[in-house]
Amino acid sequence: MNHLEETRKANLFRVIYLALCFMMLFTAYFAGQNLMTQIYKQLGYDNLGPLCFSTIFGVFALTSIFSSHYYKKISAKTGIVYGSSVYVLFIFAGTVATYCDKYKPSTSICSASSIYALNIITAGFLGVGAAFLWLCQSTYVNACALEETRGMFNGVFFSIFQISQILSGVIATVVLGTMDQFSFYVVLVIFGGIAVTMFTLMKEPVPYGEVAKVEEREETINEALVEFGRTIRENKYRFLYMAIIFTGVGTSFYASTLGTIVGTTADSVDPQVINKMTGYVFIVLALGAISAGITIGKLADKYDKVKVLIGTMIAVEIALFLTFMTSLQKSFPLATISGAFWGYVDSALNTLIVVIIGSRFNSSPQVFSAYRFLANVGATFTTICATFVPKDNPIMLIVIIAAALVTFQSLFFSQLAREGEKSNYVKLEEQKLMVELKNI
Repeated sequence: MNHLEETRKANLFRVIYLALCFMMLFTAYFAGQNLMTQIYKQLGYDNLGPLCFSTIFGVFALTSIFSSHYYKKISAKTGIVYGSSVYVLFIFAGTVATYCDKYKPSTSICSASSIYALNIITAGFLGVGAAFLWLCQSTYVNACALEETRGMFNGVFFSIFQISQILSGVIATVVLGTMDQFSFYVVLVIFGGIAVTMFTLMKEPVPYGEVAKVEEREETINEALVEFGRTIRENKYRFLYMAIIFTGVGTSFYASTLGTIVGTTADSVDPQVINKMTGYVFIVLALGAISAGITIGKLADKYDKVKVLIGTMIAVEIALFLTFMTSLQKSFPLATISGAFWGYVDSALNTLIVVIIGSRFNSSPQVFSAYRFLANVGATFTTICATFVPKDNPIMLIVIIAAALVTFQSLFFSQLAREGEKSNYVKLEEQKLMVELKNI
């Protein structure tokens, strides 16, 4: 076995280990996320779920402006350990809320205002941590891969990572089907604690060759802001930015709303029955996500990555239509099918965007930061809409989301057409230059 093959296998092992760590962490987080709006509504905190989502996505977006600057000052491991720790802190806030509901102690921490404040503050911390967690994850996996394995390595990561959706659905179904909500959150905190411990044992990527150490001038925060602004305005990235906002709007819709819509299909008003049904849908959603991780990475390595992205964006609209039909007909089987579609497109879009940034834009930390910023701008839009649109009228929210998706998809195609025209112009100029050189 040659050195290159040994290095590739060593780095693939590191990607798999990182994915297992993420799987443990997001088993806890997804279980809480997917049922948070529903559980808090059952506890009497009607808007707390959407408010937490809006805070997470909004702070995540703002932190992404600065994250590439501070990312240069820390190791990938430091960023990931910090980021994962605040996820557990946010889950702990849910443990406090459910503890107060179960035991009803006469303490100020259990007042409604304290529960709202604790959850929103920890959601803000999570938004900061998430910016570093996902920036470090993206650059770490791409550092482990060669150009010809970038799609496969990212696909492997997201396939293993998305097993967390299955585990979270199983936990929701089993624990909430037999135990109370406080026990559910205790289990999630345990899973999160194990994940943070695992992250502390991760190793740095093995370089494929000699890496020259480049002494970089210390960048000021003002310079970092200028660089971020320049990256956001750069024309060559704009087609991808439209796809990123499209992704944020679409995938945050199911995260904040699908559980509630599934609840409307139940014949029972028993919270345990409703939570159990929701758990089943999210298990199917996870199967869709895992299948995407397996197939999309290979497609991205084999075919034109942008064309695969276009097909996936169309699949998002199919998922939204299926959710619309679920709301209209109150059909649990349709809810299950729409869940499978949402899982597939969520994993596929995130894999493709990371692969395109790695392949087309050289794994630029600034572009990864812009990715997280814009995805969370789109997600914040969705969660704000989910907060203010009447809960008894999900169809109105679906129509708003559909209009937003069509708008950003149209802008994506417009920017892509401009990039194509520029590319054709450059090729034509190169041909003219070659002719002139031959004549000389």
